[in-house]
Amino acid sequence: MVGKRFFMKTLLFIGVITTGLFLNQRIVRAEDAQFLLSIDNENLETGVSGNLTLSIMNAPNATVNEIEGIDNFDVLSNNQSQSTQIVNGASTTETDINYAIMPKSIGDYTLQATIEYNGKTYQTNELKVSVKKSAGQTDSGEASDSALYIKTNLSDKEIYLGQKTALSYELYSGYNLENYGFLDDVNIDGFVSNVISDDKLTSGYVTVDGKKYAHYELKQMFLSPIKTGTYTIPAFNFQANASNGDFFSSSQAYYLKTDSKEITVKPLPTDNKPDDFSGIVGKVKMEATYDKQEVNYGDSIILNVTASGNCNLDNLSKVIQGELPGFSVYETEKSSEESIKDNKYYAKKVFNIILVPEKTGDLTIDPITIPYFDPETGKYDNTEISGTKISVKGEMPQVTTQEKTPTYSTIEISQVGYEAAHKDGIIIIQLNKKAVYLGGIVFVGLIILLLTILLYIKLRSRKDKTLLTYYKQLIKTNDQNEIYNIFNDMMKYCFDINLKANSRDTIVNRLNRSKMIESELMEAIIEVVDSMEKKNSGSINDNIKNNIKTIYKKLIRLSSV
Repeated sequence: MVGKRFFMKTLLFIGVITTGLFLNQRIVRAEDAQFLLSIDNENLETGVSGNLTLSIMNAPNATVNEIEGIDNFDVLSNNQSQSTQIVNGASTTETDINYAIMPKSIGDYTLQATIEYNGKTYQTNELKVSVKKSAGQTDSGEASDSALYIKTNLSDKEIYLGQKTALSYELYSGYNLENYGFLDDVNIDGFVSNVISDDKLTSGYVTVDGKKYAHYELKQMFLSPIKTGTYTIPAFNFQANASNGDFFSSSQAYYLKTDSKEITVKPLPTDNKPDDFSGIVGKVKMEATYDKQEVNYGDSIILNVTASGNCNLDNLSKVIQGELPGFSVYETEKSSEESIKDNKYYAKKVFNIILVPEKTGDLTIDPITIPYFDPETGKYDNTEISGTKISVKGEMPQVTTQEKTPTYSTIEISQVGYEAAHKDGIIIIQLNKKAVYLGGIVFVGLIILLLTILLYIKLRSRKDKTLLTYYKQLIKTNDQNEIYNIFNDMMKYCFDINLKANSRDTIVNRLNRSKMIESELMEAIIEVVDSMEKKNSGSINDNIKNNIKTIYKKLIRLSSV
């Protein structure tokens, strides 16, 4: 009996040892290092990301030397995850390195990773990836096969200096998005950008070629060229996080890229340029109405004028530039707006002009002509406000002057007496009438002079305060576009000239005509303008700020003269 138990124990021990050896052999085989390269979609589109995964199995502390062919892609992000599986006693450890990649151009590419492990070099499988142009990003407006894509809209490929153009980005999504946004700062070299606020952007649902998409206006801006030349609006990276519908899972990140665009800025022609050119570049439409055709003398007529179109109206500050015979003119800018309509830049200004007749009778208002440059024809043209006749009723007040005849009175003096001129506590002062009148005139003159000095000091301090406000804003920022905008506002305030809408020669001529300009100041202003135009980065160097400081000091000194 004892022998039988011993025999059974021996068989059991041998079985355990044999099973352990067999399992150990399976574990060793399972721990053989393996390296695999895979992608979620081997057929990519430009502007749409793919998820590349490098799987490292049973090779702890392995080092990735390189991934050949990845230079043809932008690596937007990468992360790493680890997992361990035990199946039938076999243990497998896997490390996944995930790359979000964006193709740089169309073509067929081969990817292969090289890994260093335990002193040996290993290579993964060769992965073939094909990249084609995304239909969702072409200018044709056709729908993309992708469920998520961005359209880049640039209203003009060619513009003139002083003309504004519209740039916008739209997102089309077949997914339920949780959030999205640009990964890059959307800055355009060579242009001043005015971005429309996000609260004015819209979203909704659209159907494109039978497919339903959620449509988002991502960004809209107006571009004002600083100088002539050909410029490239770069491609910008974008990320959208879409919900996968699983309550316990996080959203999935998708990476997109906008299209790059090329735009040419041409100079305004000098041939046939009107001497009174208004600075309006673009097709402009004028609408004007007189509120009445007949008034009584002393009343006024209101002329309402609306200027609109795909034109730059920055330089249109007044409709009536000179005098209007027979009327006193009081003009104000009532409202101004900029927007994008049908992917085109659109501007609108409304003016309120009060006309006060200076005499009675039938008064004629001649047509008011405003010159502009039409980019479609490449020529200068005129827009016109129709003239009219105004009937002024009543009579003008008659101004009459009556010459007063001096009157004389005869005083008979029968007796002259002399009394004491002084009494207790009383001093009697006798003044000559002419001296009193002369003293009064001098006193009033001194009061007027004092009030004039106080008013001058107040106006001067107000002007100094305005210049100081501009200067403080300039010094605080290092952004090129913002500094150029503020400096342009300062020049408008001091010299009534728009640096952005005029050529260098025009700026010099306008400055020369200013009464308060001097050669050293003008050279400093032109140097800042030239430096701003040559800057390619988004920052400003100290030399430009020092020049602006010099200009500010000279303007303060000149304003006090």
